[in-house]
Amino acid sequence: MVEVNTSTKKPSRRLQMFVFITPNSLKIAYLCILVIHYHTVEVAIDGEQ
Repeated sequence: MVEVNTSTKKPSRRLQMFVFITPNSLKIAYLCILVIHYHTVEVAIDGEQ
């Protein structure tokens, strides 16, 4: 029972850390997606011309 309580408390701490860490990694991933997206759009436009 005690192990279950501690194990249920640990994920919430990990979630808090994950939520705390996520914004920066999300911004980086979002920037990467934007760069890749616009790069592929430019390549597609160049290909059409």
